[in-house]
Amino acid sequence: MSRPSEKFPVCACLALSILSFFIAFSTFAQPLRSAQPKAHAFNQRTWVGLQRELGPQLVVFSSTDCIHCPALIEALAKNPHVVADRIQLSVIVMDGDQHSGRAHPYNLAKRVYFFHGNEAAIRFAVNPGWRGETPQVALIQSSGRVKFVLGMPSNQDIDSLLK
Repeated sequence: MSRPSEKFPVCACLALSILSFFIAFSTFAQPLRSAQPKAHAFNQRTWVGLQRELGPQLVVFSSTDCIHCPALIEALAKNPHVVADRIQLSVIVMDGDQHSGRAHPYNLAKRVYFFHGNEAAIRFAVNPGWRGETPQVALIQSSGRVKFVLGMPSNQDIDSLLK
């Protein structure tokens, strides 16, 4: 029969091993969490900046209660031009916050934004005729020319961004 003093070193070693595992796991898991896009504030000036950027872009205006937005974002993220980084995908969550970038499917986009400021004024600056329906997709050519589509853009529309 073993004495209690003999069990203590075994229990202590086991406890230290488990503690070491959790410390190592949390250290290596931390970079994975920070790899998700962080949401940035979006206002009228942000929109002007997006239009001036080089390279074609798909910008999806979404909301957390939009039932069609997740499937649309997932489909656009799988588009061969987006996968090959020839077209950049951004998502703007109209009713989101700085934590929106961590939520699926928003985290599939290269950049995530949330409305910051007067929603009606921001919508008007983006597209004066837009009343806030989602998903609204802005197809921005390298020249800065913008075409708006309500819902999924056609493959022809997406391909035209590269011309």
